Amino acid sequence: MSKYHSLTKNEVLTRIEEIEELVREGSLDISNVRSLNAEKARLLKEIKRREGEISKAIPDPTKIPHLFKNVELTKPASKELAEYMNYCLEHFPDALRYIHNASQEYVDYNGVKPLNYAQWKRKLMKDLKGIL
Repeated sequence: MSKYHSLTKNEVLTRIEEIEELVREGSLDISNVRSLNAEKARLLKEIKRREGEISKAIPDPTKIPHLFKNVELTKPASKELAEYMNYCLEHFPDALRYIHNASQEYVDYNGVKPLNYAQWKRKLMKDLKGIL
């Protein structure tokens, strides 16, 4: 993940404009101009990466069977569900809250240990790395 991942598209475009303005002024030495041009290239690459992600087809979660190998619901049984959960973790982390809530239904019945959402997400990330 790049360091620009958390910026909005508008913030990225604003930074590109700032860089272009600084270079146009001509008051910088050549090493500063090179580093600004390198940063501009990274920003443009981030925009292209985001556009590529948008063009990917996002599967409908209602059509993916939600079957898991553990009671914490962090080890998906199918590769398709693992890919969907990984995509959601990267782009829409709060979208998986419904799975966390389902995993906590049987805490009082010794089915699973209580995990808050942040703990569950960390466990999910760790388990998905082992699958993907």
